[in-house]
Amino acid sequence: MHLHRFILSSPFAIHVFLTAPPADPAQWATCPQHVGSGTIFTTANTTVQPSVIVSGQVPLTHALAQAVDDGILASLEADHVVPLLNNSLEWRIQKVDGNPVDAEDLVDGKGKGRLKIGVISREVTPRVRDDAFPVYASWNTWPSITAGKVGGTKAAKPA
Repeated sequence: MHLHRFILSSPFAIHVFLTAPPADPAQWATCPQHVGSGTIFTTANTTVQPSVIVSGQVPLTHALAQAVDDGILASLEADHVVPLLNNSLEWRIQKVDGNPVDAEDLVDGKGKGRLKIGVISREVTPRVRDDAFPVYASWNTWPSITAGKVGGTKAAKPA
């Protein structure tokens, strides 16, 4: 996720869910479909430039591995994961006081704008010895997962 750090005048969290969250924001952080949160600490009284961009991430791997264990996904391969996330990945924004924030207010053309949420992945080969490091493959981007969702990245145009 990328956004202006001072997009709101108080701290807030972007909660990520594997399926639709409860209607009651008080349940968001503890519901079973909650994958994780990215929290932005900010204040209304700042002399810092309002255009400072911050980035954060919410790992999805543990929730997807659980979906494999539960029989929801056949594997962690992209052919299985991408369709699930296309249909079920959601996010909600909540101020530290518990009040929800409409994501529409945080996207381009609205207020201070520029909330962008996307999904990236890469394969990791675990280390084979205690004195070795894992091997990381190149990053893959998956714009279809968040395309069309408020704050989501745009899908690539066909060539």
